[in-house]
Amino acid sequence: MGRPLQYKTCEELEAKCNEYFDICDETDEPYTVPGLAYELGFESRTSIWNYKSKKNYMNTIKRALERIERQRVAKMLKGGQNVAGCIFDLKNNFGYKDKIEQEITGPGGGPIAIAAYPPNPDTIALWEQQVIESRRKLIPDKV
Repeated sequence: MGRPLQYKTCEELEAKCNEYFDICDETDEPYTVPGLAYELGFESRTSIWNYKSKKNYMNTIKRALERIERQRVAKMLKGGQNVAGCIFDLKNNFGYKDKIEQEITGPGGGPIAIAAYPPNPDTIALWEQQVIESRRKLIPDKV
């Protein structure tokens, strides 16, 4: 089974999260996922993800992580901060990406069809017929 949960209620967990944020605000320290994990008494930051997967604690953890993320973005945009460090944190803890992934599909989200014509049709009329037939197969409603 697994270890028993350290926090019996989400209210108890939320209060401890808020304590962490208050300490950071008083000392002008940035919020961090490892810092939150440490303050909550977890072994590592992965324990935060474990709590996030539990239905009763999901919203509390999401809210705490959103608060960290919001501060990180604000600090990065404010300037005078270690932008590379902010970007690293956003990528590793919050799923940000700096590359665009594109997927190209055919009609209706299916595979891309490549029409191959028989070599050297005997006449233009035969070639036109082959083109029309291949288009009907690819996009039946359009031709």
